[in-house]
Amino acid sequence: MHQALRVGWGQAEITPRGGAVSLYGQWELRITEEIRDPLYAVAMVIESAAERTIWVGCDLLYVYRELREEVCQRLSESLPGFQEKQLILSATHIHTGPNTSLNVFLQLLDNQQDDPRALSTDSCRAQVAAGIVKAISQAIESLEESRFEVGVSRVQTGVCRRALYKDGSAQMYGDVHREDFCGMESRDGGPMQMLYCRRLRDGKLTGIAANIPCTAQCDEMALYVTADYMGVVRERLGETLGADVKLLGLIRSAGDLSPHQMVDRIPGLPRCHGHEGAVELGTRIAEAIVDALRAPAYAIAPDAPHTQTMARVELPIWTVDEAQYQQAKEYLARLAAKEIPDDAVTHATALAAVKRYEYGQETYPVPLHAVRLGNVALLSNPFELYQEYADRMRMALKDVHVFDVQLADDALGYLPTQKAVDGGGYSAGLFSCLFGQQGGDALVRHSVALVESLF
Repeated sequence: MHQALRVGWGQAEITPRGGAVSLYGQWELRITEEIRDPLYAVAMVIESAAERTIWVGCDLLYVYRELREEVCQRLSESLPGFQEKQLILSATHIHTGPNTSLNVFLQLLDNQQDDPRALSTDSCRAQVAAGIVKAISQAIESLEESRFEVGVSRVQTGVCRRALYKDGSAQMYGDVHREDFCGMESRDGGPMQMLYCRRLRDGKLTGIAANIPCTAQCDEMALYVTADYMGVVRERLGETLGADVKLLGLIRSAGDLSPHQMVDRIPGLPRCHGHEGAVELGTRIAEAIVDALRAPAYAIAPDAPHTQTMARVELPIWTVDEAQYQQAKEYLARLAAKEIPDDAVTHATALAAVKRYEYGQETYPVPLHAVRLGNVALLSNPFELYQEYADRMRMALKDVHVFDVQLADDALGYLPTQKAVDGGGYSAGLFSCLFGQQGGDALVRHSVALVESLF
């Protein structure tokens, strides 16, 4: 007989304070002092006889390695028995919050600097890290014997955002009214998956981990700080279930998805854009979470097995050869001489090719986590991961209920399929992807093996 699981929840604000914020997530500079709604870190801590799992969902675009390292350092000083493998930090992918790192591996733009009109990146990272640690501390203090129930909802959230054309090309948010439009590149997102946590002593609901196949970017062009639809979900659940029930928002693999309807949009109705879109989608998600709570799919026993593992696996980087390197240098030289017009995508691809070749590194260590709760496996990756890879993982693990979670513990860009690479465009090109199909295939193999090691 296993010891009953002990689970605790915590929530703390991570909105940068003390000055204007440079909003992160678009090409254009956006500096604001307006906070429409605060950003939060929500922590779920699970303890059993042999393990401790600390999962924190953050209202951020990415979780950069520097942020994770700072949080680990703070926890090593304040939390007895802390080990790095216990911590998973994941992002909801808002485009309306702070940056936490200027030192991004193989980033396109070198020597980035903070704008003097806004809080520094170091200040933002320190405030975010402090909030994360506070949320974890609250969760540790609230640990109680608990049990989980699993819920599933097929309410639509994320939809494919890459339009495919008859010549084989593809474009993110491409024109679907073109005569040569022939469909979307991949399917829409699958079901939402929930873990509902209840105290053993009285059955009270204490927290929900919601695995949603849609990034929180309805309001991605805003000129204010907002948690996007995730903030609306928290607000609606608080109204229905009580403010004490915490929501851990986890984003399923959704590199080729977004909340913005394309082929299914109805003329005259909004496309899930802006604040109104965040309210509409957030309300729909909250209602689906409550509906699924009324009839859970199944329960996880209070003494179910709880194990976890972490690995850093070397994946092959999408490299360029000598001919591609020389071609990129020639293009940049002609562009500098103003012999040819500037094209943003070609320009960025050439810059990336030169940097990738001259750096010379062929692999990169990718952090992966797997957590077992009974027959459920929480499996993380650090990408904006195309759905195909998560589908392959789940089908290989046919006897395990997999909660796949992207954007965790590092920020390594999109991981596209070969079909997407062949179609081209943003989210499938060299300048926005550190890895290609070869890296995706390796990710699937390593992720499946990681989960299998727990079962």
